[in-house]
Amino acid sequence: MGKLDLEANECVIIKNDRVLHGGIMANYTDELILTNLNIIYMKKGIFGGTKKVLRFPVNQIKIYNGQAQALLGKQKNGNPCLEIYFSDGEEKFGFEKKSEVSKWIKEINRLLLGEEANATTGQFAIPGAEILAETLKDTANVFMGVLGIKPKEPEMVSITCPSCGASISGQKGKTICCNYCNTYNSM
Repeated sequence: MGKLDLEANECVIIKNDRVLHGGIMANYTDELILTNLNIIYMKKGIFGGTKKVLRFPVNQIKIYNGQAQALLGKQKNGNPCLEIYFSDGEEKFGFEKKSEVSKWIKEINRLLLGEEANATTGQFAIPGAEILAETLKDTANVFMGVLGIKPKEPEMVSITCPSCGASISGQKGKTICCNYCNTYNSM
């Protein structure tokens, strides 16, 4: 593994060393690392030395309908790939196994949203499932109220943003975007 040069507040979450990125001549020799701040791509040479390091800030990953835009895709050869849509473009990283792509999607969603996502990220979601879940939750709250049981209120917490030092607050277990540096933080 090459030199990462992580920032003082940057931690590795998941990594793979058999990743493909690029054109026709690309092989499964490169590394992909997810940290709490970046997705780091390390292009490897023929003898394993690091040729190039690219960093993609995770706070630039688009979020749509409550899910990070990290999707399971297919390469031209039929192998699975991780498609990540950033505010300024997209990147595709080839993997040998679909299960590895699923792990990455899960970890990216956990990092950005504080929750896990289905590897298909909504491609096969039932339309209206979110509305139904909210309705069922409201119905359960009504029954609990009739029985004299008060629903648990969400716990609010405040933290210091690890990226810029600003004070941010929100519901415990949720992910909040810092208003000052646009970094997503798990509460």
